[in-house]
Amino acid sequence: MKKIFLALSLLLSLFVSAKSGILRGKITDAQTGEELIGATVIIAGTYLGTSADLDGEYTIDGLHPGRYHVVCQYVSYQKNHFDIVISDGKVTVKDIQLLPVSMGLQQVEIVAKASRKTEAALLTIQKKSSNVIEGLSAQQIARSGDGDAAGALKRVTGINVEGGRYVYVRGLSDRYSKTTLNKADIPGLDPNKNTVQMDIFPTSLIENIIIYKTFSPNLSGDFTGGLINIETRDFPETFTLSTTVSLGYNTNASFNSNFLGYKGSATDFLGFDNGFRSIPSMAQGKLPQYPNNKPGLTAVAEQFNKIMSPVSMPSSLNGSASFAIGNQKLIGKKKKQILGILFGLSYKKEDSFYKNGIKGRYKLGGSADSVLITEHKYQDEKGVAEYLWGALFNLSYKPSRNHKISLNIFKNQSGTSTARYLFGKKPSDDASLYVETRTLAWQERSLNTAMLKGEHYFENVSKLKVDWIGSVASSYQNEPDMRFFTNSYFPENEGKYRYSIQASIYQLPARYYRLLKEINYHFKADFTLNLSQNRQGAKLKFGGAYALKKRDFSEKRLDYRFQFSQYTYNGDVSAFLSNENIGTHFSGYNPMTGSNFGIYIQGNAGDDLKNSYDANQTVGAAYAMVDAAIGEKLRLIAGARFEHAVIHSASKDSTLQAGYLNNKDLLPALNLTYALTDKMNVRLNMSRTLARPNFRELAPYASFDFAGGEVYVGNHNLKRTRIDNLDLRWAYYFQPDELLTLGGFYKKFKNPIELIDNPRAQNTELSWGNVDVALVYGIELDFRKKLDFWRFTKNFKFGVNFTYVRSEVAIDSLELVAIRATNLRAQKTRAMSGQSPYILNSFLSYSNANSGLEAHLAYNVTGPRIVIVVKGGTPNIKAQPLHSLNFNIKKRIGEKLSVGFSAKNLLNAKYKETYTFKGREYIYRQYQTGITFEAGFSYKF
Repeated sequence: MKKIFLALSLLLSLFVSAKSGILRGKITDAQTGEELIGATVIIAGTYLGTSADLDGEYTIDGLHPGRYHVVCQYVSYQKNHFDIVISDGKVTVKDIQLLPVSMGLQQVEIVAKASRKTEAALLTIQKKSSNVIEGLSAQQIARSGDGDAAGALKRVTGINVEGGRYVYVRGLSDRYSKTTLNKADIPGLDPNKNTVQMDIFPTSLIENIIIYKTFSPNLSGDFTGGLINIETRDFPETFTLSTTVSLGYNTNASFNSNFLGYKGSATDFLGFDNGFRSIPSMAQGKLPQYPNNKPGLTAVAEQFNKIMSPVSMPSSLNGSASFAIGNQKLIGKKKKQILGILFGLSYKKEDSFYKNGIKGRYKLGGSADSVLITEHKYQDEKGVAEYLWGALFNLSYKPSRNHKISLNIFKNQSGTSTARYLFGKKPSDDASLYVETRTLAWQERSLNTAMLKGEHYFENVSKLKVDWIGSVASSYQNEPDMRFFTNSYFPENEGKYRYSIQASIYQLPARYYRLLKEINYHFKADFTLNLSQNRQGAKLKFGGAYALKKRDFSEKRLDYRFQFSQYTYNGDVSAFLSNENIGTHFSGYNPMTGSNFGIYIQGNAGDDLKNSYDANQTVGAAYAMVDAAIGEKLRLIAGARFEHAVIHSASKDSTLQAGYLNNKDLLPALNLTYALTDKMNVRLNMSRTLARPNFRELAPYASFDFAGGEVYVGNHNLKRTRIDNLDLRWAYYFQPDELLTLGGFYKKFKNPIELIDNPRAQNTELSWGNVDVALVYGIELDFRKKLDFWRFTKNFKFGVNFTYVRSEVAIDSLELVAIRATNLRAQKTRAMSGQSPYILNSFLSYSNANSGLEAHLAYNVTGPRIVIVVKGGTPNIKAQPLHSLNFNIKKRIGEKLSVGFSAKNLLNAKYKETYTFKGREYIYRQYQTGITFEAGFSYKF
């Protein structure tokens, strides 16, 4: 107990400021931005001083209030000396950059590097990196006003976000992207996707996001579009306690008495269900079978709640809040050890709603047709309530200046309640047929990570630097009691309708339960060895990694059934499911003959077993690379990475063949950077990378998607995709936070995996398969410039980035035959699914440090992209360009308080997915989400 008390006392003491003054900062190379480990800082005329640790950071404590002259020096660098004023009980931060002797007395712009949360700091990282990278800082995220990582990332050059969650880099689908958290692997949350859902990361807990667009051997080899690394906030240099609170009003969803929803659990606002939606106890095991146990079937059906239809209910405002506290403290007898801590908490609640949406489906009947045939056209109404919270705990310990150990714990929890109602004509079955479909869904997602990291610098062993990470991450996606209720209705006289349920036309009313659990173990170590005494000399980098991923996926489907092929009722769903209509209570039931048995619930044990699977994946890797300067201007990084991957994905129905991959791959990479001037360079990258199929794609079973109506079939014969990459980029960094870049890229895919509609199947049946070859090529432009050439615009900054992409993938031969049956002029190739031909971002910002006023206007649009590959000659369904305009303004009041206002989606553009045939547009899906106005404040204590 005494040890626990001492530990708590130590942690609490971190939040108590010292009485004497402290000088603290970071020492870096002015030319490269690299930390200068071992550089000395001395208070002139005293014996007080220290040297920079492995992060380049220094701390001098015990300083009395007053003015001091400080001298900083390092071997082969010019001295830097300056005056500093120290205040009693405060930490004074001074970052220092040293000029290499070879640079003489050239003028160098000093950029603070102590924090990676500023735009200038990330541009310095981008400038010195041998890879083609993009950075997004906490400063930039705050300006745009985005609440999660998905919203923030769509501002980055060449990135668009699909469905508000999935990141597409350079127009390539989520299959070709990878996400890491603090450089460690994390599991995904969607069984049908390869990447992580980015909307689960609150931006208030993010320090920066770095996107690697090119490969080097020290990076994982399973990405092609981009590797996205999310860095969470680290402990601050001084004591910090801050909080932010905001409220938002959406023109569609907020204070709407007709918001579409349904009764959930009492803990929905915390992002998890408290058991209200769980399978009733009597239905958790093997269900009674009809007609053997009719009393048992009746009892099971009565246990389920009768909520199967959305209702109109009042909604409230959106809102968010965050809190963070952190500090670092010198500890130990000689005050040479450093302990840092940060705790952060974030919460967001957001409603979205649309009423006059459209959901349609069309097909081409024959090659002579001039229009598409309408299969159905529904009016679409949808309400979504989303809750997201995250917690972060960081603890770092530096026992000496050359060693550091850090513990990072991160927790995310998201809950989304969805209510949807569609109604309209379905002439594909009957010219006079009308259909109603109701959907109630709850999805909760959880991501929990614990990471232990170490950094060590050995000066006596050729200045060897060792970095290692051990992490464990668990995730789950739970979808309990997803409910679907579809019925027909026919207009009759005097505005009345006749309602019925027809099992021969559409799916019976059903309840659906799905649970995905996944755990990842990731271990990696990186070694950097200086091959010369000169800090700018050659370096040898080598290391290895091991990742283990396990998944358990299960689903259970329960159908409402009845004895008749068609069931007529009065249109009231609750009355239809009343106990009077269930089983033996049905008024027409005859206990003597057992005839006319009422509604009952029946399981699908065989399908449930088949549609559930276990899977695991191991990837072992080793790499070596050399980083060397050739002359004064050319930098070369060359090496290779070896990866051995084993993937096993098996349905829980043992009669189905399991998916299995066992691949060994050597992935070479060459990066050349040529410095045209101190501010201008050219980068060339040549590499090979991979894309592996995910567990669901390999699991060989067919599953029905209730929401979309499609059947998805796995393929145990899938191969991994190998990609050859070529990148060339010219960059001009004319100021610390200004740049102009122009680049091009080319990618060739061997055995790419595409999702296609099986031409052999009569109905829609989507399956994954390898095609021979695909090509992707394009150009990227990024420009950011202060408008300081005129005094009236000196506080303004303008930026624009543009990506143009083309792609080609060969159409499967059987698919091409089916297409040309109704479209004789069909091409042999098409664009890759999800690939956008262009992405445009632009912004105009205002920042006045004296008045504390900042404003930011941001525009984004993404070109049309294929979202569904349609069978036969019917045109593929494409998501059309969506124009987005956001405005954000913030005012600092004093040193501690800031107030802000934002307006999101100012254009309120329609989201549209369409077929286009002979110049005419046919709507597959369309809706508008409304404009959101948000006001809030932040306060630093």
